Amino acid sequence: FWKIAVQDTTVLQALQLEESTGLELVPEFKITLLFLGGHHVRKAAEASRLDTKELLRLFSSLRSLRGRAIQFKARFLYRHPEVHFITVSLPKGFPCARLDPYMKLCTVPGGAQMRKVREFLSSGNAEKFKTRLPRPLTFRGTAELEMGQPMPLTAWQQCPRIKISADEAHGTRIHVKKNSSLACAVVSFSDPRLCNSALAYCQGAWPEIKGIQLDVKQDHKQADALFVAWAKRCLRQITAADLQVLFDKLC
Repeated sequence: FWKIAVQDTTVLQALQLEESTGLELVPEFKITLLFLGGHHVRKAAEASRLDTKELLRLFSSLRSLRGRAIQFKARFLYRHPEVHFITVSLPKGFPCARLDPYMKLCTVPGGAQMRKVREFLSSGNAEKFKTRLPRPLTFRGTAELEMGQPMPLTAWQQCPRIKISADEAHGTRIHVKKNSSLACAVVSFSDPRLCNSALAYCQGAWPEIKGIQLDVKQDHKQADALFVAWAKRCLRQITAADLQVLFDKLC
């Protein structure tokens, strides 16, 4: 499985986990991004509730991020009698098969624990165990692929570095290129001055499309382009054409 391995856990001292009677700390702090389970691609897709194409896209995206340092935040703690865990907010657009990624902190001894945290979070019972942290906790980790044994020469090993298809739109003075599998896009301008003007507006106004808030920043690769991201759960609700209409108006 793909994971974020968290090495520095000093911030967890604020949670006073030693007061969690009857539970013990997990041997490794990690966030599962994409579970493969050694399955064939099709079975792994079913287990992750993804279609095969989306699974391979996530695998390819994560492979390009392998070894990269990631910073993320936690705002909520769940104290269930069998397991304590925190839900985390990953950087916008970061590839993850789960809409509600989490990190287990401690469980009942001996390995018997409530494993299906995902189902628990989607149930109506989760809220009574939920606590908002006094302040968000910031963690740092590394994107890694964990394997119980060497990966066989299956479709995973032979999986090409997929070229992610893009949704594109051309405006009067802009060009929008939206990643088809991530909730983000790059908006290029014909004139850097237009780019700077649009960025200044977005920093003060927090623009929205279809009620979905956009996070607009300067693109780190192009001086005349902006990087636009939004919530992953709304991945397919915003198209390149939607962004083109918005940013054409800002020009």
